[in-house]
Amino acid sequence: MIREGLRIVLMSGNPDKELASHGIRRDSLPFIQKPFEKEALIQQIQDVLQSPAPTLNVNRAKAANDVDWFG
Repeated sequence: MIREGLRIVLMSGNPDKELASHGIRRDSLPFIQKPFEKEALIQQIQDVLQSPAPTLNVNRAKAANDVDWFG
């Protein structure tokens, strides 16, 4: 489960498969694709911290591989 107001950056080398398997639309959260440069990660984190916390529209159904990281 994702906590409302929590600022996160998702990263993956296979974003379409990974995001969809958790019911997350690709443009709904900050995302950086692997591999990435250190500067790109720093910029992404700065952008996230300067932006308002996201409002999420995620599918709350659990996938078989879901882990409750923040619960």
